[in-house]
Amino acid sequence: MDPVAEEPGPLAGQLRLRLAAADLKSDLWNERRTQFGLAIGLGEGIWFSADGSTRDLSGYGAFQRGMEDARLGLGYWPALSPVIRAGVSGSFLIPTGYRSQQQYYVPAADSTYRMPAFSLRQTAGELRAGGSFQIGPAAELRAYAGYLATADQTDQAFRWGLGARLTPLGPRYAAELGYAQSLTRAGNLPNTESVAAAVAVNVGWGFAIVPGVAAELGDDPLFGGSLGLRFTTRLPTAVLRNAPGAPPVFTPKVLTGRVLVPPPLASVPVAGTEELWQSIREAVGGSFEEVIALQSLDVPGLPYRDDTRVRQDQSLRAIAEAHPEAEWMIITRVGKEEVTRARGMSVPLLVNQKQWIAECRLTVELINLRSIQTRTRHTVEAHATKKETPTLAVVSTPESEVLPTNVGRELTFQAYREAGREIVRLIGTWDSDSQSAQR
Repeated sequence: MDPVAEEPGPLAGQLRLRLAAADLKSDLWNERRTQFGLAIGLGEGIWFSADGSTRDLSGYGAFQRGMEDARLGLGYWPALSPVIRAGVSGSFLIPTGYRSQQQYYVPAADSTYRMPAFSLRQTAGELRAGGSFQIGPAAELRAYAGYLATADQTDQAFRWGLGARLTPLGPRYAAELGYAQSLTRAGNLPNTESVAAAVAVNVGWGFAIVPGVAAELGDDPLFGGSLGLRFTTRLPTAVLRNAPGAPPVFTPKVLTGRVLVPPPLASVPVAGTEELWQSIREAVGGSFEEVIALQSLDVPGLPYRDDTRVRQDQSLRAIAEAHPEAEWMIITRVGKEEVTRARGMSVPLLVNQKQWIAECRLTVELINLRSIQTRTRHTVEAHATKKETPTLAVVSTPESEVLPTNVGRELTFQAYREAGREIVRLIGTWDSDSQSAQR
């Protein structure tokens, strides 16, 4: 199928399944498409994917239907900052699709044409570079560019795309926009240009329904609607731990030495810095010999500065000199924190169940104070949900539609504790070789 805007894979230890169908029409052609695939988060910013698709094309009295080529992919998009992710991904195409070409006659032009096959005649590979930029708590932009070529280089194409994800109404609803183009450099691949727009509605239990519209641009453009279903869940611990060559992302380990844990830095208003600080200290307590609460990143005569690498290194060296007993330090930055309303199991006009979701996104950085180097950086996303007892819609009042402040704070604190558990899980990815860096 035509290229779509690249997006980051699932978080470490997550499984994402998707199924989508589209029905496109023009004055001359009807085309039905289906897509199905899965993606598994192997580690922080690393994922594996497998995809397939089918097509049913008809027009001019001719038709053909069948599978397209299977696609296996691997991607690495690390977090370069709290708001930027970038990296590379690659795909291996297996020519499992429908290869037959069918001729059809166009009386108006008195010509015979061939309908293109759905499959390459040999294996192919595609390499892409891309990134995402979080421009605010409710907007993310994505872009990618890549190159596809068959094993013998007879077919080659340059591909690029742009995408956006908007959540102005909270995490339950997300507007998704995408544009993609494929330009043939060599061979018989058709040039394509496509746009798509959809709304992803989270319905609970990891499921999302995605209705949308799509268009295939060109001399004879195709327009139509699409409908997708997505499912995201956490994999059992043993799935990745026992996989050959997979990183031990679920195996916490004790790092030699003491760690300093200062209060979190926040770029957004937070419900309670003290509570988040305590949750992090408690979470990492079993992964280091000793956890030392650092009251402030500022040292006498030198405020902490991280706007440039030079200034950050100066501050880190001052902290290391002031605390010679510590080998490590964990710096946490809060990039997002919010409580939003979601709809639970409800019957319109009869039964209403309110549901509240607290979300937080943290960037956790482990720094070796002996070498003044960042050993690793992770982006942690956590949430907590509160479901209220279903009530009759006729007795619902405006006051019941507002979450009390104390309840919202407690729900956010639950998300903090979940973030702490996620940090403990990610400690398993901090290579034990780092233990020798401070010796």
